[in-house]
Amino acid sequence: MGSESNGDRDDGSQQSDFDDWRGNAREELNKYLPLYKAALEGNWEMAKDFFDNVDEKAVAARITFSSETALHVAAGAGHLMFMKNLMKLLKPKQLEIKNKEGETALQNAVIAGNFEAVKAMVEKNPKLTLIPDNYGWIPLVNASKYASVKEEKKEMIDYLYSVTRENDVDNRPSAFSGNLGAQVICSIIGTGFYDIAHDMVQRYPDLATVTDNNGVSALEMMAGSPHAFLSGTQLAFWEHMGNYWVGKPADIEKAGESLKAGIPSRVPFIKQLHNKKLMNEEAVALVKCICEKIISSMSSSEVEEFFQRTNILGTATKSGTVELVTECLENFPDLVWVRMGEEGHNVFMSAVQERQEKIFNLVYKISGYRKKLEASIDFSNNTILHLAAKLESRSKLSSVTCIALKVQREIQWFKEVESIVPPSHGLLRNREGDTAQDIFEDKEHKKLFFDGKRWMTDTSQALAFVSALILTVVFAATFTVPGGTYSDNNDINRGIPIFLHKNSFLLFAVSNAVALFSSTSSLLMFLALLTSQYEHGDFLRSLPKRLIIGLVTLFISIITMMVAFCATLATYLGPRFTWIPIPLSMVASVPVCMFLCTHLPMFVKMVRCTYGRGIFRR
Repeated sequence: MGSESNGDRDDGSQQSDFDDWRGNAREELNKYLPLYKAALEGNWEMAKDFFDNVDEKAVAARITFSSETALHVAAGAGHLMFMKNLMKLLKPKQLEIKNKEGETALQNAVIAGNFEAVKAMVEKNPKLTLIPDNYGWIPLVNASKYASVKEEKKEMIDYLYSVTRENDVDNRPSAFSGNLGAQVICSIIGTGFYDIAHDMVQRYPDLATVTDNNGVSALEMMAGSPHAFLSGTQLAFWEHMGNYWVGKPADIEKAGESLKAGIPSRVPFIKQLHNKKLMNEEAVALVKCICEKIISSMSSSEVEEFFQRTNILGTATKSGTVELVTECLENFPDLVWVRMGEEGHNVFMSAVQERQEKIFNLVYKISGYRKKLEASIDFSNNTILHLAAKLESRSKLSSVTCIALKVQREIQWFKEVESIVPPSHGLLRNREGDTAQDIFEDKEHKKLFFDGKRWMTDTSQALAFVSALILTVVFAATFTVPGGTYSDNNDINRGIPIFLHKNSFLLFAVSNAVALFSSTSSLLMFLALLTSQYEHGDFLRSLPKRLIIGLVTLFISIITMMVAFCATLATYLGPRFTWIPIPLSMVASVPVCMFLCTHLPMFVKMVRCTYGRGIFRR
């Protein structure tokens, strides 16, 4: 920065001032206490009286243990009029005074989200936008790190970006280059304002490849932000329908016009979906722009070294950022062979280890060297089958609803990888002397299999108990029909139900019979689960199939039992209260809905994983 040498000199003199001030801090603090209270409360009259009658130089004095001036205090408290009045008494240079953290009053106002105060200070001294604190952060970085509400933060960042850019014209080195530039763009990406970051990369192409203090680049920040892309956005069913209604993701401008037209803008969730779409498109556009800048500024060897050094693909694979991996491999096809990390995994091996099926399928489809990828071995002599045999990361496992599905998912991964690797790899031992099968069964998944067995038996016991209760009730109802039977020994109708010819009785008989048969079936299925051998392979199809059949028949038995109950009451009360079936049906649906809401999500997911296209969509 052009003012860096002056800034260093000022910092040295300010440090001396800090030391002198701390020497008599207690006395100074007592003296400036009324001014501090006035600034904290925004009481300009009290402050003006202090300046006129106590100390006129106190306008720029440090009045707290943190070495803050009255302007710092007022900026942090958000008192705009107090600040404007105080700035009339200050010289532009005095606005550059820093506190103990190296922050100017502008940075305090930025952190507090006081936009009007920020504009007033920048207008008085534009150089404030280029002054860093002790962490090397300029106000633009402070805004992206700390500003509160997202809409206000966007407005603040837009403004600071524009004025910083204007004031940075003659600044050398630029605030948008080197380590500081990397901090700026990474912080902007971290807030989710990808359109601003896109503009930065277009204006300052070097930002595509520079790294911050932690060695993180703009592209790696995007790699670690799966929520910014469509592949990492979890949408509910109604959101998918709304997504279809708004339009295709690429048609953002048309969607925007649709919103402005009126109806969608008054529907909150449609507007929210549009904002998600817009964010997805902006994120993809930013990644494309960064890749274009990398292509134009680096040779093939430099590209390989850059991706190895920054671990962009490793981060993207771990996070499941499919769009970024797609863009990188389309622009730099050789990256599929780049070794990453201490273990030397390529992107295909990382996809297996991190259980990212979308990236696995992507790399497997686009690569023209499948056999070579399938035979990949890392620095520890692990094949991709060894990696599939290792336990999935906790973050991925926690996203699966029940332990049985976690076990099933792990087996599916192992079987899928086993089907594509060379047969000899099943016998290969890694550096620790283990085959993939040894790792899968004896080391990594032993506890998971035990937990899966326990969950399956506990669930089966609980559901078997419910099935037995329903079976007992409906079996008893078979012999104690509503209204009873004719009991006169001389009557030819002896033993025949009295309400036999009523429709409600017929409904009772049919629903009770269905409840009896379905509860018996579900009980038998759950008993079969309890007596199962629980071999590892059983979790793939056999056990889920039995649980699915048991749940379906249990659902049916619960529904038909409630129908039989309602039919019985309608038989008794119908002649007097003809309206009774409607409220009875509504009340009876409550426990049915409660049971469905509790178990249906797990049931649907289990059916999809067992009988659907599977996690590999094949």
